[in-house]
Amino acid sequence: MINKCFTPILPSINPSNCLNLMLPMIMNRRFFYLFFFIFLVLAACHPNKEPDPKDALFQLMPSGQTGISFNNKVVDDGDFNVFNYRNFYNGGGVAIGDVNNDGKPDIFFTSNQGECKLYINKGNWKFEDVSAKSGLSPLAYRRHHGGY
Repeated sequence: MINKCFTPILPSINPSNCLNLMLPMIMNRRFFYLFFFIFLVLAACHPNKEPDPKDALFQLMPSGQTGISFNNKVVDDGDFNVFNYRNFYNGGGVAIGDVNNDGKPDIFFTSNQGECKLYINKGNWKFEDVSAKSGLSPLAYRRHHGGY
């Protein structure tokens, strides 16, 4: 099959030397792909620039300004760890809804091992912790999982 391809095009060349003729073309193709890959890598590299805060969709607000101070601290031990609970480090969750029917979204944080927190929205990004007033028990997690 190769002989038929090269014989009409290059009649003066011995068909047994076709591989010797194709080797430079194959090597050139490999070098082309290698240099193309290196070019793509270098073109993708650019110096790290700080993003413009005006372009951000979200902004970090300090807890002193918002009134929200929730930390889902997770401590693994013999019973509660990633081997027994696959999603151990994923966190409990967050729910946003209007709890007190004032038309403002309130926030409820659930905890894996600590206290769940309910924050009532006071407007203008100010929240009030009403976990104790709402009857959320700090021991709810331990009671549910066989403690106390």
